[in-house]
Amino acid sequence: MRQLLTHTSGAGDIDLFGVENAANRARVRSVADMVALHGNRAPAFTPGSKQEYGNFAYVVLGRMIEVLSGQAYEDYVARNIFQPAGMTRTGFVDCTHRAPDIAPGYATINGKRQLNCATQPTRGFPAGGQLSTARDMYLFTKALQDGKLVPPSLFAEAIKPYRKFMGLGFFATDYGPDVPLRDLRWGHGGSSDGVCTDVRVYPHTGETVVVLTNQDPPACFPAANFLHAQWSKRLPK
Repeated sequence: MRQLLTHTSGAGDIDLFGVENAANRARVRSVADMVALHGNRAPAFTPGSKQEYGNFAYVVLGRMIEVLSGQAYEDYVARNIFQPAGMTRTGFVDCTHRAPDIAPGYATINGKRQLNCATQPTRGFPAGGQLSTARDMYLFTKALQDGKLVPPSLFAEAIKPYRKFMGLGFFATDYGPDVPLRDLRWGHGGSSDGVCTDVRVYPHTGETVVVLTNQDPPACFPAANFLHAQWSKRLPK
């Protein structure tokens, strides 16, 4: 499980993104289907020997949740994460669903602008894709810190770096003897066609930065860097 969480398992990515994988998206309907897509594939490298970011590891983890809990992944996450954290504006929503409060993402295909449903899974899955708001993502970070979602000792373990930038499921970056304490942060970023997200918590400054955009990466990351830079300017020298 630690290897899956830190992207050191060799699980690789999953063939659900891009126009070339439209046939896979059409027939994959569940987390179990996603696991079956690559379930017989050999590891890309000897588990534990190196680190390569890949989404399939999190699909495997999501399926483990289903098997161990006896619940569908979406139901488990809603009951055990969204509800305890008070995330009332977060959920699994079909990509084709249009509502006034949802900012659609777009992809450019053959020079034409289309909804990004044409290049990615229709709904969120264990490796990402849920819809949320900045307020709800802030509530998620607070629920983690307040011990509402996992025991404090486990959370402290999860946000330590184990291999390069990865904690247990979190990015844990800017640690080291030459890095100012104010730059230490944990969180996660994510991106796809027409989507860019960056969530950061800086424990030593009390700062939380959440940037959600419906633009291609790296649109959100300079904004997060700018916000942190403004905060840093106000700190005592």
